[in-house]
Amino acid sequence: MCRARGLHDRFGEHDVAAVGILPRLASWAQVRQAVLDRDLRCVRDLGWTPAAGCSQSGCRHGGRGTRLRLAAAPCPVAGGRTGCVADHRSAWKARQSIRSSHGAGRAPCAVGEVQELTQRFVGGRTRVSGLRAVVALRVCDDGSVGSILPLTCLQLRVPGAGAAVWHAARMLRWLGASVSCEAENRGSAGDWAASGVMALTGRCDGAAVLPPGQAASAVRGALLALGLLCGDVALPGVGVLSERAAIMGLRRDAPRSPRGAFRVLRAADGWVGVNLARSSDVELLPAWLGVADPDLDREIVRRGVRELGERARLLGLPFAVASGDDEQSRARGRERPFRLTGGRGVRRASLAPTLVVDLSSLWAGPLCGHLLTLAGARVVKVESVSRPDGARSGNREFYDLLHAGQESVALDFGAPEGRAALARLVDAADVVIEGSRPRALRQLGIDADEVLARSRDKVWISITAYGRTGPWANVPGFGDDAALAAGLLAFDPMTGVPAPVGDAIADPVTGVNAALVAVACRLAGGAWLADLALREQVAATLDVPGEQGPLGEVADPVRRAPAGRAPELGADTERVLAELVGRC
Repeated sequence: MCRARGLHDRFGEHDVAAVGILPRLASWAQVRQAVLDRDLRCVRDLGWTPAAGCSQSGCRHGGRGTRLRLAAAPCPVAGGRTGCVADHRSAWKARQSIRSSHGAGRAPCAVGEVQELTQRFVGGRTRVSGLRAVVALRVCDDGSVGSILPLTCLQLRVPGAGAAVWHAARMLRWLGASVSCEAENRGSAGDWAASGVMALTGRCDGAAVLPPGQAASAVRGALLALGLLCGDVALPGVGVLSERAAIMGLRRDAPRSPRGAFRVLRAADGWVGVNLARSSDVELLPAWLGVADPDLDREIVRRGVRELGERARLLGLPFAVASGDDEQSRARGRERPFRLTGGRGVRRASLAPTLVVDLSSLWAGPLCGHLLTLAGARVVKVESVSRPDGARSGNREFYDLLHAGQESVALDFGAPEGRAALARLVDAADVVIEGSRPRALRQLGIDADEVLARSRDKVWISITAYGRTGPWANVPGFGDDAALAAGLLAFDPMTGVPAPVGDAIADPVTGVNAALVAVACRLAGGAWLADLALREQVAATLDVPGEQGPLGEVADPVRRAPAGRAPELGADTERVLAELVGRC
């Protein structure tokens, strides 16, 4: 029997505003409406009516005699109001309901459907105890229902003015905090100019172009929010968006990206981009366009974006259409730039001590790990001995910048011993960062849901191009093409030439947001899965109401000195495995 006190222990004493237990699986949508209309004080849609002589603390199922208890659960979040906790005390009824709806012996399947329906209709936190499912919701003054989030019931004040402060408050609210902030969304143009991104946007022989949207302000705001949560920590500024270009000496070169691998081209019915960062991508061009030695400009302008996109996804070629509206975005929605599933545990006052196992590569995931290193976490970078992080073979200074102060473990993922060690490292971690498509890790025997199911206190940060769910869950992508897929594209005002914005901008935007989400979840306690798509991080910064304000001086990208030298591949393998694997 699930009592209100048990729910409070699970979600935090004042986090639960309304919890309902349903007599049948088909009623989730009705419960959502019941919460919207009546806060579950009297769920008439499900046939629950107050028993005669009962107060809010108890009632009975109308005409059936099945006991339902209601207990007040005050929610002190600003904008929240008292809800109630409903406890259905008949396990036999639940068992019969599941069997009648799904057939005898299919309870595990029904449990999975309960979780799926919860996310679809309510967006709440599901806990399954035996055959009973519990959904935790937060009811706000406007009648909206929100799931329990990491910073729920945390009250914060974000001081200052300007677009970045406004975005900091916005991110913290997305994470569930009650935020006091008087800033208005003004001055985003100045953040673009100061970030170094504007200097990287435009033609090589033309003037710098002001990008659309507010990605620079959003990143500066996320760093401000991260600083509020971490306390006295020295974090970088908005220059993280362009510091790779500064280190590598990159320059704007529209319609190509500063590195030159990505290019925007005109198709028959819109603008598209293709990223040829790998030699294998170049080898796919004949199969993609059906021409032995294709001229990209001539061949692509003859084809529609739908045909090009379908063939590119079939081949695994990083490709994007500059629209932001497609089957994947419609399937995922745009409520927040990240998807969080999980539940609160025991709240922490600080991040340390936190062990981070970083399985990611290139830029977004390693930037997240770097920021967590600066915040005091212990970060162990885990790589394959045969296929290490490709950034190791790139610019050494940039690699040192992101990985100095960390430890390096190299494993043979093709050997059973290596996969077993990887599994134990993941189990030992407090935070896992990975940037693989879901099926890639499953091939190594690692499943995020299974790992979190056996852990009461772990944060899993998943970074992909288009998200873990939806029809494009396994579609590859990089920072430049993911940003274009979000709809981020500038144009030279003199010539109309399309200009990719900055240097793979979706990567650093995602890395900063991932670090903020990781810290919020870690401070909240409990097991969390954070699903961050490169495209969605950029999309959240577009079409935001606000004033650009004065432009100011356009700054060049500025390099940030590494704190030291990153460890060589596998330098700490034996010591870390002896310490951490033996602990599991």
